[in-house]
Amino acid sequence: MVVDVPRQIPPRNGNFVDRQAVLAAVEDHAAGAAGNATVVIKGLPGVGKTAVVTELMHRLAEDYHGGQLYHRLSDTTSIPDLLANSLVALGVRREDLPDLAEARHGHYLTLTRGRRMLVVLDGAATAAQVSWLEPADGGSLIVVTGRNSAADLSRGGRVFELDPLPGDEARALLGRIVGPQRVAAEPDAVGRIVALCAAMPFALCVVGSMIAQHPARRIGSFADLLSSDRRRSTALSLPEIFDAAYTSLSETARECYRALGLRSHAGTLSAAALTAALNLPADEVDWCAIELANLHLIAEREHGYEINDLVRVHARGLADSERDRREERLIDYYDRGLKAADTLLAPNRPWRNLLFPSVRFPGPGTGEFTDADGAREWLRREHDNLVVALEYALGADRDALVVRWCVLLWPFQEQDKRLDAMLAVNAHGITAAERSTMAEAASFLHTQAGFVHYWRQEASPAAASFERGVQAARMLPASRLAAQLEASALEGLGLAQLVGGAVVEARDTLRHNYELARGIGDGRRLALAALHRAKVEEPGPALTLLADAQNFFAAAQRPEPDNVAKILAWRGRKLLEQGGAVGEAEDLLQSARTVMRQRRRRFDEAEILVALGDCASAAGNRAAALERYRAGQAIYSDLAFRAIAAGVQEKIDTVSAE
Repeated sequence: MVVDVPRQIPPRNGNFVDRQAVLAAVEDHAAGAAGNATVVIKGLPGVGKTAVVTELMHRLAEDYHGGQLYHRLSDTTSIPDLLANSLVALGVRREDLPDLAEARHGHYLTLTRGRRMLVVLDGAATAAQVSWLEPADGGSLIVVTGRNSAADLSRGGRVFELDPLPGDEARALLGRIVGPQRVAAEPDAVGRIVALCAAMPFALCVVGSMIAQHPARRIGSFADLLSSDRRRSTALSLPEIFDAAYTSLSETARECYRALGLRSHAGTLSAAALTAALNLPADEVDWCAIELANLHLIAEREHGYEINDLVRVHARGLADSERDRREERLIDYYDRGLKAADTLLAPNRPWRNLLFPSVRFPGPGTGEFTDADGAREWLRREHDNLVVALEYALGADRDALVVRWCVLLWPFQEQDKRLDAMLAVNAHGITAAERSTMAEAASFLHTQAGFVHYWRQEASPAAASFERGVQAARMLPASRLAAQLEASALEGLGLAQLVGGAVVEARDTLRHNYELARGIGDGRRLALAALHRAKVEEPGPALTLLADAQNFFAAAQRPEPDNVAKILAWRGRKLLEQGGAVGEAEDLLQSARTVMRQRRRRFDEAEILVALGDCASAAGNRAAALERYRAGQAIYSDLAFRAIAAGVQEKIDTVSAE
């Protein structure tokens, strides 16, 4: 019998982009295999698995001279029919096919033994489909795709996971369909389309085709329309893509799946957060997560689960009587964590008790973390979720919670200088405070907004925000809290005036703030007022003020290394300004820098590096000065403080020209 050489290679996908890394990895694995090699291409439905294996068949066809078999599989494809199709492709006449599946399988093994074949099983639903269609030994490559891990890898094999497209490749795919000129003309709108499509190839192709059919419409108009879950689900036929996977889940896993669509998170959920939202035992949720991950409906990461946005849209479209309660439980989980983190990160900050006297805050170590480092890491992981949850809470009229979160997030956001997030969050807080007549909180939030503008070197907006904080505080009935709010706003106003070059006004304001702090009688506030007033005073009185502030913190029951380091840094700067004590100034600044590096306060470290550059310049050490200036400038640039980085460049230019 003459055995045919099948060439079942589907046409190339004209919209295929990227994936070079996985293609090369599969080729390397196949080349290094001693016998048959099996690879599994995994990924979310619509991520492009079929396009990848098709491209692979075209690339490797000549290497597998025994032939190429391509099977498009499904749950209902029968094993006998699959074997029959394979045998016919290999030259067996249909009328000569054995009746029994076992006989067909034996004949299949006979015909494939010793042949180097490329066999693609696209959409394998069961391990049986893979085992029955694996050819006999002969150096063949078996490539499996599917919504679950159907291949039996116990005998060896490699798994390759396909992620959504990288941003540049997603834009390139859209440009290929829509036209590069239209894409180049609306880069922001294209970014929105990529995000709405979750960078999934199938979605980009569908939406790209829609846009291409309407050349007179702006891409931005499609982005506006597709921001609706309902329209996006309809346009992308999400039920057709995800319903099969959803219905195959166990009942509890379906509950977990529906929770993925909650609006009060940003697309990542820790195991603890998902457990809290579902109100189920942790081990049960963990088991369901494995089931979801096997179907690629979630991606397991080190600290939790990543959820594709199109999965979330589909999950939100499913009926769920528990959805509102789950949203509330998830927000309550974040609220507990944020309160616990604040008590660890800012134990001496007074605003927690001044603004929220009726709120119960947990003692240190009662959350998922037991120290400040753990709290900081939790906040870094959950920050985007907290911002999204806050926006959801604002829409749900939970104004008291929104205001509290704006205040509690501040110390963490301030340290990391997350300025855009700080402004956005603070604006939500002001909206909530003003519509709920929380006048004290509104004053404080205006002050917080002022500090964001101050760090951005935006003197006028900063001063305007601080002025609003001052005025709001002065409209309150006389009280210790009103005085504290006014003092904080005045302190910021003075610093904003200093940034704007109004040194005389800044000195008057910061002196007023210092006297107000004396009247309040809070030692910590007075020490901080002394620190800020020292910035605008001559070196002599400034050093006295700084010594007073340092003495307070040295005797404080709870250490505040950040504030002590700031005082040391300003002592060094004032000594340098005074002249003649460069060595002592250097020592103080180096001590301050050590603390700020340990505390990961990069903005403060950059300030100190620039001051250390001034020390080196004053000592005539041009090389050290340039090194320090450039190190500080690099941090400012990395944190996107471009105006400050430009100011440091002027110092670099001056020293370089000497």
